[in-house]
Amino acid sequence: MGKAPEPPSLGRSSMFGKMHLSSRQSAPEYGFGSGDRATRARVHVTEDHAKNANHSFHSPGPIYPPKSSLGKMPLSRNETGYQYTVGRESRFPSYEENKMGFANPTANGKNFSPGAGTYQHTSSVGRQSDSTKPTKPSYVFGNGSRQGETKVFYSKEHAEKDMPRVSPGPVVCNTTSSVGMQPSSVKPTNPSWVLGSESRFKYEHAERASKIPGAGQYEADVALGQQTMSKKKSLPSYSFGTGGREQLRKVFISKDHTKDLSGTNSPGPATVELVGSVGKQVSSKKKSSAAWGFGSAKRFVYNTHKAPGPGAYEPQ
Repeated sequence: MGKAPEPPSLGRSSMFGKMHLSSRQSAPEYGFGSGDRATRARVHVTEDHAKNANHSFHSPGPIYPPKSSLGKMPLSRNETGYQYTVGRESRFPSYEENKMGFANPTANGKNFSPGAGTYQHTSSVGRQSDSTKPTKPSYVFGNGSRQGETKVFYSKEHAEKDMPRVSPGPVVCNTTSSVGMQPSSVKPTNPSWVLGSESRFKYEHAERASKIPGAGQYEADVALGQQTMSKKKSLPSYSFGTGGREQLRKVFISKDHTKDLSGTNSPGPATVELVGSVGKQVSSKKKSSAAWGFGSAKRFVYNTHKAPGPGAYEPQ
């Protein structure tokens, strides 16, 4: 039996977007708006939104020219405030400009009393020309040198601190050496000793001693190395050997040393020629195993003409 054909697949609708089936409700869709602000301002949402959002759009702007509150008021209901100006009358006239005014201060109903700056005051700093005012002491930065400052006397305490400056230094006075003869009578001369210059070996025993050979007169033989005198035994000497390693192997030291060198004289793995264990054995002690080979005899050596072959008979 043949296989039954598969039913066609049913199309599946997406759960997103518009629903084609009436039994299913399409979900609301949201997107980015493309309208401008002017269009949005005409959309009515609620009355509260209209009051708050569109109130300023329908009110007249700053179109009323408000009057200034300073100066003369054009409206009768607004009171004009007081005005003040800067006077132009000359203040504090000098003595040369109005001598009569200073002579009679109350003339013409004006007060001509001298103000500040009329009289020339003398400075209170510096020397006072008025005898009723004492002149204060003044101080300036001195221009004297240090050498001149040292000659100024302040007090005994200051003079004591300056004593090292006027005292003679260490090289001013010529001091006499205290070693040797003293030229000053107030200083005693200490005793002095010198090396004698008298000739030596004046006595008989001294002259005899001068003829006796001293140290270094005899030539002493060295105690190291080979001794030439038969009375002295030459000690064994050692040196660094010059022989090679091949010669060292031939020197017999002890049996224990020979055991260490046993491997050097034994034949190595390639010294003995080994005979193969496969094939014919040359040694009579070893048995040769059985061997097989391919035969070299001719084939079909039996008499073939006596027996009829497959084509010997002729069928009728």
